[in-house]
Amino acid sequence: MYLKEKPKMGIETILKMYLRNNITYSTLEEISKTKISIGSYKETVNIYIDFESIIKPFLNLEVIKEYDSFDAEELRFLLIALLANTAGHYRHYFYKYKKKFTNIYFFYASKVNKQYVDIMPEYKKDFYSKYIEVDKELPTYKYSKLLKTVIKNFKGLVRYLSYIYFIDMNEFDKNSVPYFLDKMYGESVSNSILLSNDIILYQYSYLLRNLSIFTMNGHRSKCITKDILIPSLIQRENISKMPYRLFHNILSITGYKKYNMVGIPGMGYVKTYNLFNKYIATGIIRSEGYYDMEELISDLKKVPRISKIENMESLIRINSKLTNMKYIVNNYIKSSVIQEYINESIIDKYNYRLLIEMNNTHFKLEPLSLEFLMEGSDYKF
Repeated sequence: MYLKEKPKMGIETILKMYLRNNITYSTLEEISKTKISIGSYKETVNIYIDFESIIKPFLNLEVIKEYDSFDAEELRFLLIALLANTAGHYRHYFYKYKKKFTNIYFFYASKVNKQYVDIMPEYKKDFYSKYIEVDKELPTYKYSKLLKTVIKNFKGLVRYLSYIYFIDMNEFDKNSVPYFLDKMYGESVSNSILLSNDIILYQYSYLLRNLSIFTMNGHRSKCITKDILIPSLIQRENISKMPYRLFHNILSITGYKKYNMVGIPGMGYVKTYNLFNKYIATGIIRSEGYYDMEELISDLKKVPRISKIENMESLIRINSKLTNMKYIVNNYIKSSVIQEYINESIIDKYNYRLLIEMNNTHFKLEPLSLEFLMEGSDYKF
């Protein structure tokens, strides 16, 4: 990370935000030694980056206080550079330290998922009002609008970068992208990596065999495996082991606050975990978990504390439809539109001269780290 010009007041806070989001190389090294076998990767590693997890800190109230010291244009290019250099950060690590090239896929949904909102009107209301259909009453309004422009510009930029892509699912569930990419590549890549802070995506730790999942939290990042899936959810390590396939069933009861999804009153992660443990022991709850939400509801009717709640059934049905990744991808599998979105996004328009010219002309505060972004490609800077 280096600056072309003398740092402006406030840029340190912005760069700290950026660095806090990226997994440090020492942490990547530690995780790769203990949790995954990098040596088993073939020549290319696929990295899927949850774009929501990256942009959320950009509108942190502490960070946007510093934005006022920049004019709109220099701030726009600064944020574009930080987004792009995220890809360079991971590409450089794998190429320099693991001798592997990378395909990098940012995935996102730039429109409101009206199908889900019809099911649950409050679905992702906070996120949509801040990042998608921006609410003028929010204190972040000015910079929410700017960030939408930044994302649009970034989406255009990546088309000129080698094997870096931006997949916009528009009105569909962006969380389905890792599944479709995994199926598209099949055995050509022995192990892919998903970077995300969204617990809904952590279901892939048991749904996709060749995928490793990393949280994005600087030196505190960790690898999410199916064995620590439920302990990481309730944030307790010394607990009795619970079958990981109950993970999405827990979410159907608790809801998911980040998505504005309400759960059964009084049932948080810990209480639901304790309830499941109790009734697995008695044989009422199946330890292998439930794909069919109606079967889960049927068994929960035998649990006194839950069965008395008036809207228990409707809440579980709604939450299951919106959080169960196996259910979601099964509904999408036959959609030609989704496959078209993905295929149209995987396009390379290599124009290295344009990249150099843009870097020299527009990226005054923070340059594109072109050496890292194009590392391992045929073009040398």
